[in-house]
Amino acid sequence: MILIVLLSLGIACAPHQTKTNVTVSIDSSFNSQVKLFEDLYSIPVNVSIRFVPDLGEYAAVCHEYSPNNPDNWIEVDESYWYSISDAGRDQLMLHEFGHCVLGLDHREAMGNVGGHINVPLSIMYPIAFGDNEYYRENLQYYYEELIK
Repeated sequence: MILIVLLSLGIACAPHQTKTNVTVSIDSSFNSQVKLFEDLYSIPVNVSIRFVPDLGEYAAVCHEYSPNNPDNWIEVDESYWYSISDAGRDQLMLHEFGHCVLGLDHREAMGNVGGHINVPLSIMYPIAFGDNEYYRENLQYYYEELIK
């Protein structure tokens, strides 16, 4: 499998890493995003999530083996996390849950959403965009699109 990395400005991939004998552990800072995902999609988040001090140019990393497998885990750059809005945090984590929980790949299509021209058509777009007006104004569209 592959390691999927969401950049704050782009995306890069590397060989998959696995852990063994894993107990799912979710840092309480992510409770709101876990609840949002589980409430929206009625799918439990069965992956560990933790902060790391520095992911360099990456916002978050989803170490993915198979959808919603306890061996999956998400690492989030703590500095980046505290520099973005709540909407940005939600979009970032919904993107990572798309990889680690739903097994989704990136969707790079651009188009028109709610009167905004040439914007990402999916939360799975490879660049974080949750702090943008077009995302905040069209949450329902993006929430529904994730599971199409």
